[in-house]
Amino acid sequence: MSKLTTSLQLSSNVYGSSKNQSYTTTHEVTSAFDTTFKINNADGLKQLIDFKPDGTKLYNKFNYLLLANDGNQSAEIQILLQEFGIDDDIIDDNPNSATIDFILHPGKYFAIPSSKMFIYGMSDTNDLTANTDTSAGNMNGTSPYDDAYDGSAQSPTFIDPPGYFIASQLHGNPVSLTASTNKFEVDISDNFLSNLMIGSSEDGISNSKIGLFGDVSNASDLGVIKDIPTIEASTEFSNARLVLDAIAANVTSADANYIGAYTSVAKCHSTHTATVTTLNIQTNADGTPGGTHMFKQYDIIRVANELMQVEAHPTASTLTVTRGVLGTTAAAHVDNEAIGFHYMNNVLADIAGVKGISDMQGVSNIYTSPIGSFSANSFFGLGRAHVLPNGLVPGSIALKFYSSSEIGLGLGGCSTTTISGLTVSTAYEFKITVDGGTQTVITFTTDSINKTLGNRSTGSGVLQKIQAQLDLTYNGDVLISIKNGDIVFTGNTRYKGKSTIALAVGTAATAELFGTGIFPAITAIKGVKLPQLPSNEDEDNIMFDDGMGRLMRKNGGSGVMNYETGAFNLVGCPQNSHMKIACNFNSALSGNVKSSRQNYIPVVKARSLNAFRDAYVRVVAYDDIIDDDNVEILMGSVESDGSNRMQESSVDGGDY
Repeated sequence: MSKLTTSLQLSSNVYGSSKNQSYTTTHEVTSAFDTTFKINNADGLKQLIDFKPDGTKLYNKFNYLLLANDGNQSAEIQILLQEFGIDDDIIDDNPNSATIDFILHPGKYFAIPSSKMFIYGMSDTNDLTANTDTSAGNMNGTSPYDDAYDGSAQSPTFIDPPGYFIASQLHGNPVSLTASTNKFEVDISDNFLSNLMIGSSEDGISNSKIGLFGDVSNASDLGVIKDIPTIEASTEFSNARLVLDAIAANVTSADANYIGAYTSVAKCHSTHTATVTTLNIQTNADGTPGGTHMFKQYDIIRVANELMQVEAHPTASTLTVTRGVLGTTAAAHVDNEAIGFHYMNNVLADIAGVKGISDMQGVSNIYTSPIGSFSANSFFGLGRAHVLPNGLVPGSIALKFYSSSEIGLGLGGCSTTTISGLTVSTAYEFKITVDGGTQTVITFTTDSINKTLGNRSTGSGVLQKIQAQLDLTYNGDVLISIKNGDIVFTGNTRYKGKSTIALAVGTAATAELFGTGIFPAITAIKGVKLPQLPSNEDEDNIMFDDGMGRLMRKNGGSGVMNYETGAFNLVGCPQNSHMKIACNFNSALSGNVKSSRQNYIPVVKARSLNAFRDAYVRVVAYDDIIDDDNVEILMGSVESDGSNRMQESSVDGGDY
């Protein structure tokens, strides 16, 4: 790969006021076009360069185009633009188009930073898929997850990743159902979890061994209770609160290896054996093809309890797949069986041979790894639809991560030099419970001389002694520190609905820490501060994309993103953390520049404005790293090397 650096320097002195502006950008490019054209005054303008992303024209597309007048004759420049049309932006035989025309004087230049440019209007009366007062970037089209944005294209909000896997009671513990009670009531509070297929589409809940998935909150939050005395084949539920019956066996989190809540985005067409690698897709209700735009190469899909990976570019009616991936077992499937996307963190450790599926923490398995990494082959199904437009809008991505749970002792004014009030060379103890686990007795012995709090990492102070014993039990997952003048215990996990810390008095066999010296009695300690999200105004703790495939978070974390497929890769983020997401998708500006769409500049023309003198126009074009043949960049086979990691790639710039 090569780097293109562009700079613009403006210096002026107008009426005694000096001003300077400087802009510099760096793009990663693959090739360059550089030609100077001699053009006359002919009425039919001379074509300088044409583009089509599939490579059938002179050039694919560009992420930087320069038009410069290198002669002494003014020229007319004409740039053809295509209309983003009511036919879902697919180019037809006679696409509507218009041109931008302007004069380029000698010594002047004109630069365009992206080939994604088209005609877009906000009136419902013309041939545009726009709504009144709707921007090209905020218009959300058809998606299985439209409800995630409360039906509003203009105001997306942070949501839990759609389709994530959950098995929780109201208080966040794993589901445990018995045949005797055979009923469990939950609240599914997020609208995007409506119309879920729960369990096997054929056998319903009774043979699926799992019942309850969704963002579980308080039972009083929502809706009307719908009793389901018998769960029938292919049952779909659209109510907010469900009471599920007919559970055939006990259900625990350990049983939830393969089953989760997901939205059906397609259905099998005809029956399939456990060995075939071509999956026939049922057409949509309106008779249009089902798979061309919805699915991408390397997608992980789920049919009943089996996970498959799409291994070739889909057609309208078929998917070429690898069967039984990620520890699941290939099985026969019947006609009309639901097909949905599967989401997980690809870099999570294997759990009983299944990658990132049954390792549920709190309410979800969608969380960062212990080193703050996350990798997925799609953006949780967002930006996918059976019709165009689809994809994610560059520059619209935002991710929030949860904070750690912590509990402070309610002190003030503490520092490393504060005298603890504990007796030297004395053993003290207390109890601690982390993330709902087993209550543990922590015993430590103070230094023979040092009575100060000190710090947890070095020295011989009290905090170092406590931290050393915490590390023996929790291996760095619980930290003690001085924060804002208080002594604070902090967990190293950020799981919504699970991460918590509880303190208690010891066994009485050893001197009690709480109620001794500056350490308050256990009854005086306030409750735990559970994981929470940063506010919308706290931009330093929100991860944003730069519109060129890069994700950055000021207070730690970076990543790369493919706007066409939604594949993304995160590193250095808050570890062991659930997340909330926001984005715009399925809009006129979403996805990649593609030859099948009307979202790019196809032709640039020019002519001299003088009948007696030619003009000289130089055209410089640089292509980016993405084209029609590799839009699945960042995605890869989950079975090829056993790592289940996305392919690494630099996306330093580039017009996605």
